[in-house]
Amino acid sequence: MKRENISNPYFTQEQIDAAIAAAPDHVDDPDSPYDPNNEAEVEAYWSRATLTFPGKHPHQRPFRKAKK
Repeated sequence: MKRENISNPYFTQEQIDAAIAAAPDHVDDPDSPYDPNNEAEVEAYWSRATLTFPGKHPHQRPFRKAKK
């Protein structure tokens, strides 16, 4: 017998619309390294980002191969 999910992880369209309507038009975050309201600053900041794959971070030990 297949168990029935008792929780619904999806949002309804009404919930999404309500969340968007409740969101502020302007964000003031003094701890941010860039002004999140300025699209040019956001783009310049994230253009310097580096994609790091799992196990490739400098502070992680590399994956060890299994012994045969």
